[in-house]
Amino acid sequence: MLAEALRNHARFCQTIFVLDGTTGDGQRTSQAICESVPQVLEYWQDHETGYTVPLRDGARQFLLDRARERFGCAWWYAILHGDEIWGEDPRPYLERGTFNHNAVMVDLYHFFPHTSDRHTWRYAQGDSIEDVCTWYMLPPIPENRLFWDSGAHAYEVGRHSLTIPVGLESSPSHLVVKQYNYRTPEQAHRRAVHRRRAMWQSNHYEHLLEGPAGFFVESLGEGGLKWGWSVPTGGGQPTNIVCNPLPTWR
Repeated sequence: MLAEALRNHARFCQTIFVLDGTTGDGQRTSQAICESVPQVLEYWQDHETGYTVPLRDGARQFLLDRARERFGCAWWYAILHGDEIWGEDPRPYLERGTFNHNAVMVDLYHFFPHTSDRHTWRYAQGDSIEDVCTWYMLPPIPENRLFWDSGAHAYEVGRHSLTIPVGLESSPSHLVVKQYNYRTPEQAHRRAVHRRRAMWQSNHYEHLLEGPAGFFVESLGEGGLKWGWSVPTGGGQPTNIVCNPLPTWR
């Protein structure tokens, strides 16, 4: 997933800075992938930031500080996770400048394994996840992913999940970003169990419920959890699951 995401970002970004939280063999693999992408100018591991690990928004402040040291201010930055891919080129939108604020909100679509894609769940290394995973959740979630850095704003390093510096205001754009945090049903189940035990973001994973068959219909183990037909959002409202009609920027 990291290799595909970086290839995607490299088409639109002049420079990429990577902060990696993996360890062991995973870390060595991640570093090798990053070093293979010419646009990746810098690579660090979490423990090199000087902040308490596991990191919170100090991770983003660390990267912003390093970027300012290299390039100063007055740049557009995209803050993306290692499982996110642009569904379209964001540069034409930024060049038009038809927004009112100094940050931009995108439409984030969460993609899921579906029974109709059963034959692709074990996709081979090098296969495109955009071709493999074609079902997603509606409505999309608005997320801040782009901001203009004037040098006047910073993150609160102990805060969690604020993707743009404190004090910036954002405009909606409907730019598409695809998130593939579920690459196999087993991974989805492990994540849901972890969140439930940690009592953190568990409402994001309530779709792992007994219910009408629509997603993964075999038992995933603990508690006999299965994919449900609709997904409650953070506000508790059910969403729709649809097959992918989104335009894919190639």
